[in-house]
Amino acid sequence: MSDATSARAAFIDRVLTSHFPGEVAKRFRFADGEVAALYTLSRKAPLDVAQPVLLVVATFPPALTQPGVHDFGLDYAEQPVASVAEARELLAQFDQAQAARFRTSCRARKG
Repeated sequence: MSDATSARAAFIDRVLTSHFPGEVAKRFRFADGEVAALYTLSRKAPLDVAQPVLLVVATFPPALTQPGVHDFGLDYAEQPVASVAEARELLAQFDQAQAARFRTSCRARKG
């Protein structure tokens, strides 16, 4: 495993082992990375108030997108949730196909 691949895997491992009560998580592996989805807390500016969210993180091989700009191979999205029950319901529906669509949407945004 390359150092970059190892670092991304370690990052996902740390994300998935957060200590938020009632945490639920899913993880999907792909040939060139993975997607993890979990229930955790986020802090949104400007209020900096903790808010429960469904966090989806995707990893990709790092790349130089243009001279002087390095894509470290991480992308994420947060979806606010009202409760652990809502997070469980959303995660129950989150499958390999949705994980693949999320990865595709990440790459489309980076264009």
